[in-house]
Amino acid sequence: MKIKKRKISFASIIVFIGLIFLAGFLFLLLFFSFKEKIKLKENLVKNLENQVKTPKKESFSSHSPSSDTSSFKELEPGKIGETKEKKLPLFIFSTTGQVKEIEEDRVIVLGSGSNFADQKPRILNLLFTENTLLFKEGKKYQGFEGLRHLETGMKILIEGAENIRGKTQFKVKTINVLE
Repeated sequence: MKIKKRKISFASIIVFIGLIFLAGFLFLLLFFSFKEKIKLKENLVKNLENQVKTPKKESFSSHSPSSDTSSFKELEPGKIGETKEKKLPLFIFSTTGQVKEIEEDRVIVLGSGSNFADQKPRILNLLFTENTLLFKEGKKYQGFEGLRHLETGMKILIEGAENIRGKTQFKVKTINVLE
């Protein structure tokens, strides 16, 4: 039995070499674009680490709900209720409380004090945003609509949109009605 030898044309060799070069070019293009993205992410991480190591000091009292705040300011713990011995973690995002008053853009709550180092209950101003979610009896309400479904005396679980440690006023991410 004889095996037929097939002659490869010059055009098919050129096409094959062209495809190899094209594949190599695409591989290098993807490699370098991913490498750049990795460098950008590494630089972002370094910048965030530097910000955490050297925080900017701003007084809490100068912060108003309508002023524009940086994301770093939101992550910085507040100063209220701090004690010399640090018993709490640096970042706290949730607490509980009882609704005392409902206003146009916020809820006034008697907080349990779990977000303060001295653990003393305090009045909290919970600022609603368009993204705030309220969960009540299996239903979800977004934004300021959630304020209409709260009543004084309700016990709630509060999740801040920022670090709430040592803060009496903060933006709310979610509220779960407990009772």
